[in-house]
Amino acid sequence: MVQAIVELRRDSRLPLAQRLRPKTLDDFYGQEKLVGPNGLLRNILRSQEIPSFILWGVPGVGKTTLARIIANSTDYRFLELSGPTATAAKLREAFTAAENDRKLTGKNTLIFLDEIHRFNKAQQDLLLPVIEKGIVTVLGATTENPSFTLNNALLSRMHTFVMESLDHKALVRIIHRGLYLLNQTRKYVFHLHLISLTKDATDYIADLGSGDARVSLNILESVNAYLSGTKFQHLESGEEKINSLNKLGVVKIDRSVLEPLLSTRNYQKMYHHHGESHYDTISAFHKSVRGSDPDAAIFYLTKMLVGGEDPLFIARRMIVIASEDIGLRDSSCLPFAVAAKDALEFIGMPEGEIILAHCAVRLAKAPKSTKSYRALRSAQNMFQENPDATSYKIPLHLRNAPTKLMKEMGYGDTYRYNPSFENGRVSQEYMPEELKGTKFVDEKHFLDARDPELSDKDYLQAEEDRLAYLEFKKQRKQLKEQLIQKVIDHDCKPMETNEHNDTGDVGEIATTYPYDEFLSREDQPEYFDGNEKDQYSDDPDCSTNFEESYEYLPHEDTICDEELIFEEDNDITNTE
Repeated sequence: MVQAIVELRRDSRLPLAQRLRPKTLDDFYGQEKLVGPNGLLRNILRSQEIPSFILWGVPGVGKTTLARIIANSTDYRFLELSGPTATAAKLREAFTAAENDRKLTGKNTLIFLDEIHRFNKAQQDLLLPVIEKGIVTVLGATTENPSFTLNNALLSRMHTFVMESLDHKALVRIIHRGLYLLNQTRKYVFHLHLISLTKDATDYIADLGSGDARVSLNILESVNAYLSGTKFQHLESGEEKINSLNKLGVVKIDRSVLEPLLSTRNYQKMYHHHGESHYDTISAFHKSVRGSDPDAAIFYLTKMLVGGEDPLFIARRMIVIASEDIGLRDSSCLPFAVAAKDALEFIGMPEGEIILAHCAVRLAKAPKSTKSYRALRSAQNMFQENPDATSYKIPLHLRNAPTKLMKEMGYGDTYRYNPSFENGRVSQEYMPEELKGTKFVDEKHFLDARDPELSDKDYLQAEEDRLAYLEFKKQRKQLKEQLIQKVIDHDCKPMETNEHNDTGDVGEIATTYPYDEFLSREDQPEYFDGNEKDQYSDDPDCSTNFEESYEYLPHEDTICDEELIFEEDNDITNTE
C-alpha cells in the first residue's frame, strides 16, 4: 500500500492521459478490428514477425500508445523518434546502430516514427533502403492522409492501418478508469473529497470528447482541478453542501454542474483546413450542391467557415460548380458565382459569409446539366487515346489567310461567312477529315443510369418536373416572340396613347413611339415628369424590403437564353 501511494504521489503531476496509457492490448479500449480478439495487429504480434506499417487516425485514438504496446510485446530493440525533432543525421545514426546491433546480437530494431507526415521528402527517401533490406522495422503514426503526405515509394513498402475515432462506449470506459485513478490520488495524496459522476455527466464528457480520448481525459482533469480548490464548496448538488475539508466525503457531479463549468471552452475537434478534412469537406460540399441538397450544402459551408477555411477557396469552387454541374441549364449561375466572389472580396468577412450562403443555396437549387462538362472530358479522352489527333490537318477553308501566298494556296478560299446567310445557316464541314461526323456534345443533360434505391415513382415525378419545366420554357419562348412582334409592329407605325395629368383629367392625345429602355430621358421626355414610380410594383417605395422573404426558384424565374437558342429548332418535348 505504501509503495502504491508513493507511485501515486510521484505520478500525480503528470497529465492524466499520460498516467492512464495502457501497457497491454487487454487494457486498450477501442479499435476492435485491429486489436480485438480476432484483430489483425493482435495476430501479427502473436507471430512476432512485425512488418513495417503506418497507423493513421485522428488525434487521441491511441496511435502512440499502441506503438509502445507493440514494442513492449516483442523482443525487438525499440527506438522512438518524432517528425518535428528528428533530423536526417539522427535517422542515419539510428540506422547504423540498428545494423550494428543486428550483426552483434542478431536482435532486430523497431523504430517508431511519430508524426511521420512531418518528415520531408529527403528524410522519407532515407527510409526506403533500410526498410527494403530489413535493417529496421519502421512503425509510423500520422494524423494526415498518407496518400497526401508520404511518397508513393514509401507507401508501397509499408501497410497502412486506419484507426477510427473512439466510440461512445470506449470513451465512457476510459473516463471511468481516469476517474478511479483521480479519486485514488485525491484520497491518498491530497486528502480531498472523492468525485462521483452521474451517468449524464459521464455521457456529457464523452460527447465533448467527440471520439478523442485525450480530450475527454483533459476535461476530466479540468473538473478535478476545479474541485480541488475551496470554491467547490459552493457547488450545489443533490446532497447538502460539503463545508469541511477535514472530513472526506463525495461530491456528486451531474450534467447541470458541468455545463456552466465547461461552457467557455470548445472541446470539439476543429476543422483542419490544411489536412484531409479540407479535401473531404469541400468534396462533400460540392457533391451536396450537385445533388441539389441546399441544407447539406449550408451545413458543409458552415463547417468550413467555422473551421477557418479560406472563403475565397470556397468561392472559387462554387464558380467551378456553376459550369461543371449546372452549365447550360442555367448559364446565369456562372456570372452569379463570379459576382459572389467579387462581392466577397469587396465586403470581406464576416459579412461575406452571407454572400457565400446566398450563392451556395442558389447553386444547390438550380437545375443541373453536365452536357458541356462531359463534352470537354470526351474530347480530352479522345486526345489521350489517340495522340495523333493533335496532328490532324485543319480544313483549308477554315485556315487563316493573312498573306497573299496563303490565299494562293487556298487558305480560306471556300469558307462561307455565316452572317452573310439567312439565319447564319450554311452547309459546311468544320471537323478535320479524320473526325468527320464525330460528336462530343450530346443532346442529354444527364446520362441514363438509374439508382436502384430510388423507385419508379421517383423517376416518374422527376420526368414530370422536367416536362413541366420544358412547357414553361415553351410558353416563355412564345411570349418572347409575341413581344418581339409587338416591337416590330410599333416600329412600323406610331402609337396613340391617352396621357393623364396629375389632376386626373384627360390630357391631349399624344402621338409617340413606345418607351425605349436604351434611350435617355432627353430623347423621350413624354415618359418622364420627375415623379416616376414603378406602376407595376406592389411596393414602389420598397417599404417592405426587409420584411418580405424571397426564395429563388431557378426553374421558374431564370431562363437560359443559350439553351433556348440551342434548342430552338428542336421539338420542345425532345430536348433532353
